[in-house]
Amino acid sequence: MNFCWEDYHDLACELANEHCPAKKRTSINRSYYSAYCVARDFLIDNQTYLNKKNKEIINSKSSKAHNEVNRVFHELYQVHKKGNKKIGYEIYLRLNRLRNKRNIVDYELDESDLNMPNLKSEAEKCILDSKYVLNNLDKFL
Repeated sequence: MNFCWEDYHDLACELANEHCPAKKRTSINRSYYSAYCVARDFLIDNQTYLNKKNKEIINSKSSKAHNEVNRVFHELYQVHKKGNKKIGYEIYLRLNRLRNKRNIVDYELDESDLNMPNLKSEAEKCILDSKYVLNNLDKFL
């Protein structure tokens, strides 16, 4: 049985409502990974790639795959005239924003350097971005 990446989204929703900053940070992290992993698997399942190298990197599931997955949503219409350009660009923007927020909360130690005055609000925004990706992948192709 395969892991259900959408469960990370559900967990993110639960953790965002907790008072502990570590749980809010984890909510942002899980929001990103739910969206990223579902998007990556969507591309693999639909054999949707920019080129052979892009396919190899995405299927390797290495750290480089994060950028390559995002590139597909940004460039597929321009390169192959395939996919919904508007939805692809929105998914690209949201995955990018989610990854940036995830990097901040995962690596920034000092709360004042997070550049997120309201961690709960940021977690909620990330949940919405993740939900957009999850709900719009089927409309992309």
